[in-house]
Formats: sequence, C-alpha cells, structure tokens
Amino acid sequence: MTHIISGSVIDTDHPLRVDQIDRIDRLLGRLSNYDVLSDGTITALNGTVEIDTSGLSTVGLGISGTWVGTIVAEITVGDAVWDTVPLIDQTLAGAALSMTSNGNWLLGVAGALRLRLRASLWTSGTAVVYLEGTSAPAGVFLSRSIPTGLNTIGNVGIIDGGCDCSGLLTTSSVIKATPGILKGVTMEMTDVGGDGVVEVWDSPNSTLAGDTCLARITVTSTTSGDMASRSLPVGSGVTAAKGIYMKIVTGDVNVIVYYE
Repeated sequence: MTHIISGSVIDTDHPLRVDQIDRIDRLLGRLSNYDVLSDGTITALNGTVEIDTSGLSTVGLGISGTWVGTIVAEITVGDAVWDTVPLIDQTLAGAALSMTSNGNWLLGVAGALRLRLRASLWTSGTAVVYLEGTSAPAGVFLSRSIPTGLNTIGNVGIIDGGCDCSGLLTTSSVIKATPGILKGVTMEMTDVGGDGVVEVWDSPNSTLAGDTCLARITVTSTTSGDMASRSLPVGSGVTAAKGIYMKIVTGDVNVIVYYE
C-alpha cells in the first residue's frame, strides 16, 4: 500500500524513517525553486563536489558539518582548465576566494559548463555540500560594504560575459603578451596587517620602464580575507596597446584579472 505525504510517495509496507521522509520533503521543496541540484561530501585533500552549470546563471551553495580545511570554488568552460571564482556571502556581508567555515554563498556561473568545490587544503572532518543552480536572471551585488567614514570610489562598471579570466594568481604574472583589453581586477588579502598593493600595466613583460599603469588596488588589512575589487567600464574596457602585466607590489594577496 502507498500513501502520498507532502508530495512524497510512501510505501507503508516498508515505511521510511521520519528523517528520510523529511529529506524527501526538503528535496521536493528545493526542486520547486531550483533547476539543478547536486549534494555531496568532502573528506580529503582535493576532494570535490560538482554540478553541471550549462544554461545556469547562478549557483547557491551551503556547507555544513565538522571539518578543518580550505575549500575553493572553481569553474570550467570545457577546456579542462579550472579557474577559481569569487564567492558572495548570501548575507551580502562580503566576498572571498575560499571558504574555511560553514556558511551559504552565491556564485555567478553564466557561460561555465561545470562548477566544483575542491579542498585545496585539508586537515580533518567531513564537509557536507549542497549546490542549487538556477537559470533565473542573476542579481548584481557589491562585494563588500563600504567602511564608515570618508571613502573614495573609482570607476564603476560591469564586467561583461565576453572576457577571459586569469585564474587565481599569487605572484606577479604576464596576463597577456599581446595587445588586449583590461576588464577588471579582484584582489584579496591573505594575511593580517600591512598593505596589499596590486598594479596592472600596459606591458607584455615585467620590464615596465616607459609603460603605463592601467589600474592600482590598495588594501590595508586588519582581517585575513579583506577584499578590494575594481571593475573597468563594460564594452570598451581599458585598452592595453602592448600587453597586460599584473604586478604584486607588496603584501600576501590572491589576484584574479579579467581581460580580452
């Protein structure tokens, strides 16, 4: 004999436990609000949980459990290369390039084929991961609240979907050795105290004499994970006539450069 409870078909000859019924009901509720779901656990270094993001705009993710480690979010466009992407806290309190505790985040995935969460560092425990993807139009969020007091805001724009991503960088690097367009820069401090300074130059290499600095970001860090970001104008961006070179002037930082 079967019964339907909150949309779930229950076999009363082989009844489910209360916790199983609750999980089915929660799963049905999630399916009514999201297009694609993927759940899993991470228990070791480089352990992953993946979701197919074809046709999706945004993925919401939640992490729970007891664990010690660092988890990063990475996307691929089908070229077998995985690039680290920023995460927006669902409380809109800030953004980060990695996760070290339980919480809920949002990620923009338009144009990506797959998204994965990967343990880049691992000590112990089990992280329970919930991924929920939607094709609904994505919102636009500020990556961090503006501090109290006098603040200077530079150029503000939107990075369009046609740009390339450098992936996560921790050292000065040639982004493009030929002419291109700088579309945006995101920098995150990874230590506490002092300044982090990053510059992006119109140059094909590290020899910068006579070259032009296209963008500069400075962050004074009191908390590990402080983030600064700058997006150049959509469409034309900032032209780099020689090439694009990212220079870490000072500080321990993670950097992502968006360019064409």
